Amino acid sequence: MTMFVSCSNLTSSGNSGNNDKLPENPKNIQIRWSEDGGMLPEYKRIYLSNDSCSYLSSKNQVDQLVEFSLPLQDLKSLYQIFYDNKFNEIKTYEEEIYDRGGSTISLTADTQSYSISNSGMTLIDKNYISNYQTIEEAVLNVAHTEVNKQNRTVIVDLDTTITNSTNNVILYVNGNTEYSEEKNGEFFTLELDLLPMNNKFEIYFMKDGNNPYQTVSDRYELLVDELPADSKIILTLEGKQLNIK
Repeated sequence: MTMFVSCSNLTSSGNSGNNDKLPENPKNIQIRWSEDGGMLPEYKRIYLSNDSCSYLSSKNQVDQLVEFSLPLQDLKSLYQIFYDNKFNEIKTYEEEIYDRGGSTISLTADTQSYSISNSGMTLIDKNYISNYQTIEEAVLNVAHTEVNKQNRTVIVDLDTTITNSTNNVILYVNGNTEYSEEKNGEFFTLELDLLPMNNKFEIYFMKDGNNPYQTVSDRYELLVDELPADSKIILTLEGKQLNIK
């Protein structure tokens, strides 16, 4: 097991304690990226290596895990970005900040291990912000490209048990607002790109409160473990239960 230790002072690099130059062509590459939401109970994790890769997202009390493989040349190209941006030399410092979310990137190249945090009270020195951002964007682009390959386009509709309500309707999918009705027009079906597992649908009925605010009249939720084969979802209310029609 490899232990990653982050240094967070300006006089030393934010790595496992050595400033040795990264190997030019390592045989074993492991890259980890994580992001936490500070006070929000959500996080994301990316793991990329020669043997396996994964993307884990936890939001709105729902975990979505995607496993995939990455061509060796793509992994080497990604490592080259770490190498070119001198990941092992990036410096950090501490500042008294509370409840700050952020990200952490960790790298193992053969026997060398490094971890840089840009989260909580640890910040990237201004001279290395561009290096960190370039590396982070590259990791995210690689992971998102592979994850998006597993997305399915799904048609989402609401039936009249929902749309005929006298209250305004809000539809959340995996914590994101996908539809907000103001009772000034009809509902149009949505086309959403979703992962095939663990999708959470929430319907909020809103009523007028103290202007200009609205309050929640009723709330219903449904966790869909697996998308239907025909890639079409019609949400309906049966009593007090949100279901697929």
